[in-house]
Amino acid sequence: ANTEEKMTSPGASPSRQKMGPKTYAIEQIRAALPSTAKILNAIQAGFVEFSKDRVVVGNVSHLKFEGHTKHPGDMCVKSGYVRGDEFFVVKVASGWPNNQTNTKGAVSNSQGCMLVFSQTTGELQAVLADGGELTDIRTSAAACVCARALAPSKVQTIGFVGAGCVGSLTGLMMRKLFPEAKLLVWSRSKITSGTFKAKMEARGWQSVTVVGDAADVRECDVIVTSTPSETPLLMEVKKGAVVIALGADCKGKRELGPNVFKGACVVCDSKAQCLEFGECVHAVAEGKVRENGVAELGVLLAMAGEDGKMPLDRLGMEGKTTVVDLTGVAVQDVSIASLVYESLSQAKHLDADPSPSPTQSSSLPK
Repeated sequence: ANTEEKMTSPGASPSRQKMGPKTYAIEQIRAALPSTAKILNAIQAGFVEFSKDRVVVGNVSHLKFEGHTKHPGDMCVKSGYVRGDEFFVVKVASGWPNNQTNTKGAVSNSQGCMLVFSQTTGELQAVLADGGELTDIRTSAAACVCARALAPSKVQTIGFVGAGCVGSLTGLMMRKLFPEAKLLVWSRSKITSGTFKAKMEARGWQSVTVVGDAADVRECDVIVTSTPSETPLLMEVKKGAVVIALGADCKGKRELGPNVFKGACVVCDSKAQCLEFGECVHAVAEGKVRENGVAELGVLLAMAGEDGKMPLDRLGMEGKTTVVDLTGVAVQDVSIASLVYESLSQAKHLDADPSPSPTQSSSLPK
């Protein structure tokens, strides 16, 4: 018989030794996703809480991977909690822009997971092995929250610069917000833009056009950029457009040229963060935007109606170009992870999987 004494922490709880945290695979997470409307409302509420200083977020950690020339990538770690809530969340997310091309669609460009901890004991409650999908969903949801709140009353065209995971999810989510709009999409990859077109048409969009240059979307009413570009792709837009920039989520990235900010109302998810990295850093450095001229999204959303729309006329924003700089805030991760984990905890038929094998295609609730 093995008489060696197993080493355990003196303070280790019996429950932790026996059970351990639950790990949920991607199929289980997808099944637990609430409706898109519920996701949008949770993300919007999170932004409002953040701007009311009811959210604590940790410093963002970034890594850029340069060791393999054919496999560039970057990673970030974000963490946070809402004061008084049940959980805190630590999220690892990474982006690998060549994954889809290198693997012929077998591996997503987005990767990662979310860790859900008790805010009262610190115990790890669950590992959401989502393969980066929850980050994509919460990012796309944020874009839709902004479009719903800030877009003009009649949206005829929506332009997409970037057609990967986030661009596609945003297009799918926007279907119910702007069902009559025509879509224009540009991507550096014809395969990716073709896949985007097929997905949008399958969801019911009536007009989806692949364009040859990012500049071809400049006349759209709403424009969403979601690329890892380090040089500007969109150099100008028409007056009154709403531009939602998602790609500049770490230092060195940039999607918008300086003229996009000309005469624009500028909104960001976190003023502190967007003045460290994001589109606002470049706009401020180039004298296009003053630091005190940037509005925080949550402050504006606190004034939105029950339909999520902003009183643009009362705010003096109606008819003006609006640029929204979204660098991604940990409260979004807290919001989506809490929604999913609570759903998983209530769904007794979804047993945790100790060895998840996540697939790579998103399934978004309607």
